[in-house]
Amino acid sequence: REVPGGRVIPSHMRIADRKGGFFRAEAPLFDLGTIPAGNLFTTAPDLAKFLVELARAMRGESTLLRPSTFSEMWKPQLDPAGAFGLGFSLGRFRGHRTVGHSGAVYGHSTALVFLPETQLGVVILANEDIVNARVGRLADLALSLLLEAKTGEKPPGTPEPAPVDPGT
Repeated sequence: REVPGGRVIPSHMRIADRKGGFFRAEAPLFDLGTIPAGNLFTTAPDLAKFLVELARAMRGESTLLRPSTFSEMWKPQLDPAGAFGLGFSLGRFRGHRTVGHSGAVYGHSTALVFLPETQLGVVILANEDIVNARVGRLADLALSLLLEAKTGEKPPGTPEPAPVDPGT
């Protein structure tokens, strides 16, 4: 299906300049023919709605799937390291279980991360390819801020403020 004009932001790619450097060019917008990978267009608000639905599933309130279905999707599948479920990558963030998905394709880099037990999640969308490390760092920072706001959990290594000496 065609995406209406103006509904996809221009994205950019880094292209080798044959001199050891790169230049930036606008990424083409076309069907890669690799369905489902790389051909799904959506918005940050729609992905946020998806995260809300995941949180609702954890509370048994989902209108999409039963909590047991998500539990099955979030179990390691055919991977000795246990890094992938069904449609979700599985991991840990500062001791919290994570489920999510990230990727990159011609001008786009993305991350969606959800912490089921705390029902916190983040969506990061970038309009440049090969910036997955930056997108991942932004997702980690956002999760840190959300955890601190919701639970008071501070990132490891965050120094406590020094006590104020009332005599000085």
